[in-house]
Amino acid sequence: MAGIGQECRALSLFAGEKPPLDGVRVLDSSDMLGLLGMGNGPVHLAEGKVNASKHPNMTAQEWKKIPQWLDNPAAVFDSATVSGRLVLVAPETVNNAPVLMVVEPNGQKKTDGVRVHLLQNAYDKDESAPPFGRWLQDGKVRYVSQKEFPAVLNASGLQLSSTAWQNKPGMGRILTEKHLAGYRKANSTDILYSK
Repeated sequence: MAGIGQECRALSLFAGEKPPLDGVRVLDSSDMLGLLGMGNGPVHLAEGKVNASKHPNMTAQEWKKIPQWLDNPAAVFDSATVSGRLVLVAPETVNNAPVLMVVEPNGQKKTDGVRVHLLQNAYDKDESAPPFGRWLQDGKVRYVSQKEFPAVLNASGLQLSSTAWQNKPGMGRILTEKHLAGYRKANSTDILYSK
């Protein structure tokens, strides 16, 4: 699996350290963003987005899970508010609230020409439930884990029919964990050596 080897350095922000100008790297590369056609470049946390007082349930322990959640989300939607951004739903809840991670694919070009995806924010949606049903109906869904998304819905007390995220004529193709596994197999960088 690409990019999970590095621990989330965003934790340094909890200690009051000033982040670098190009953001804190949270993921070396993203298979999920690669699967979605965005390129599998690094993911950086946009400076100043960790706000423990605004989302106290998103502790340092939760932030440590962000790299894994980004690469293995329960679902991915196009943002309903900012064109070009994606909303990834974590495969776990925090205090029974879904965790949303907002990513701007190719949001920054570094001086060496490398495109960097920007994690704009990650927060538990505790005030009101995310409008998953509306996003599905509006065709904003890009990816759904057939196992993880229903579990997140159930833990959050939300209910949607499993037909809500099935591919339908006239709608964009919804990718699943089978597509992600196929992408990883086809793009594996592991080299096998024989003696």
